[in-house]
Amino acid sequence: MLDLRRQNRYPPREVHMSTTRTSVTCHHMIQKISIIMQLSSTQFSRMKKCLVIGFASIIFLRSIENLKIFSVKPDALPKPIQQPMPAPGFFSTANGKKFRMVSQDTSQERFTGKIAPPKMPVVNLGLIGTGSYVYGRYWHCGGYSVSHQTCANKWWHEAFKCGEQMKSNAIAGRNIFDQCGLYDFRSQLGYVLPSNNTHDGQIFMPQVENSLDIIIQNPEASFVLTVRSSPEIWARNIMRNYFLLDAYINSDIKGLPVGKGRTVEELIDFYNGHSQFIYALLGEKLTVINTDDEDSANEDGKNGGYVKRKPDMNSACGEGHVWKEKIVTELFSISSGKRGEVRTAITVDANNPRSFKLPTPVISVGMPKSGTTSLFNYFNCGGHATSHYLCANGIRSFKCGDCIQRNIRKGNPLLRGCGKFEVWAEINSSNLSKKTIFLPQVENLDLIHRYYPNATFVLTYRNPEDWVESVQNWHALKGFLLNSNITGLHSGSGDVRLALRSFYVTHIERIRQFVHDYPSHKLVQVNLIDNNAGKILQDSFGVSEACWGQSNKGDYKK
Repeated sequence: MLDLRRQNRYPPREVHMSTTRTSVTCHHMIQKISIIMQLSSTQFSRMKKCLVIGFASIIFLRSIENLKIFSVKPDALPKPIQQPMPAPGFFSTANGKKFRMVSQDTSQERFTGKIAPPKMPVVNLGLIGTGSYVYGRYWHCGGYSVSHQTCANKWWHEAFKCGEQMKSNAIAGRNIFDQCGLYDFRSQLGYVLPSNNTHDGQIFMPQVENSLDIIIQNPEASFVLTVRSSPEIWARNIMRNYFLLDAYINSDIKGLPVGKGRTVEELIDFYNGHSQFIYALLGEKLTVINTDDEDSANEDGKNGGYVKRKPDMNSACGEGHVWKEKIVTELFSISSGKRGEVRTAITVDANNPRSFKLPTPVISVGMPKSGTTSLFNYFNCGGHATSHYLCANGIRSFKCGDCIQRNIRKGNPLLRGCGKFEVWAEINSSNLSKKTIFLPQVENLDLIHRYYPNATFVLTYRNPEDWVESVQNWHALKGFLLNSNITGLHSGSGDVRLALRSFYVTHIERIRQFVHDYPSHKLVQVNLIDNNAGKILQDSFGVSEACWGQSNKGDYKK
């Protein structure tokens, strides 16, 4: 047998594989095999175990000898490809995530010759909701390190809210940016804590509370102010964004005390007051950036800007292809796609008048797994701003059902702050932690009627047996339905399939009866297996039947 010890390939203990108590005991037991009949059952069992280990060891060593495996050279092993960690100042952070630098070019060629290159860091003193995310994304594309709401001192450190550290620094009398990372551009200093079922939203903005300290402590920095085209545009956008509006109302902000900000006029006064204060502090040293103006990123020296007209800084970066691409136009559709959020911009022109035959809002009152995705695709194809499960105002997206729940809790109209949509293709939402689902089309029909008495309802439905089958095969939807104490769904003991089927049929009939009792609503019913479904929708809404087509067809055939 091959002597591996002599060739110093392995240490002696590795040849014996196991010199444990079991193998030693085994040796003594074999010596006494002549009196095997006197062994106890436990001893006999241990002897069998030892024999199995012994035979396995012999087979293993012979296989090594036959294959002539002696050693593997270190350089023969595959080596992982390692990318060096970016140093501080060479990565960006935004919304809790870190991004490697697009470029590490530190030359001054990117800046215009009209004014001196900016001193670093560049600090934005604009309010939350003024397009700071888009502007920060633009700088990141140009090869600069950017922080937007979140910071990190090292690449491997967990990102944290810059504003929280800045608040601690201000209280302790330290420099406002102490322990807030090393960045070329700080696009948003503030942060928002959205409201949930346990607390109201909160907002903190060092650029409001500590603007004077920021300017005095950082005399070498350059300062910009992101603004919208008008204060009214900013205010109305905040009013349409439920989590931002909630945060502004419930926070004690300098110039906007708790409880203020419920009207457009109050928000405009706050916006103007902040802008005027920053103008007074910095004067001509301030660079104003209108984020609604496409030329802000493409014109040399526009609004005091200093970004040079250059393809890698302007043409490409102005298109917003870096970080996560999002449509920020006034009109867009949004849906929860297989890979996350999907947005489509809606354009208005002479060929797309976007007129409906029936009143808006158009609200889908059918169940999930009943053609809501197909309904979204139909209206989106027809050029109408449509939401499906997800809603959004500008950059941030959220579940439509969460927005509706918040409004119910606050006593507001159900769709307030949930987005500027004409069609709401799926308004329910799931709570993944509690494994429950909220169905406003079941629980809150009365509130929908109270706030939107002329809304058009669309009821998509299918064979009840097919719906039950689809629910049982769609992730954890069945469990969510059974866990949620839904009106009309008896989820106790008994046949689950029968309970789901009865709930589905009852809901369809309840919608029909509701519209009969409240005829101010129009009801459009669409049977998914009807070949004339597209024609029915076209006759009702005026959108071509060519836009209709079932999505997730495999599920409909189950």
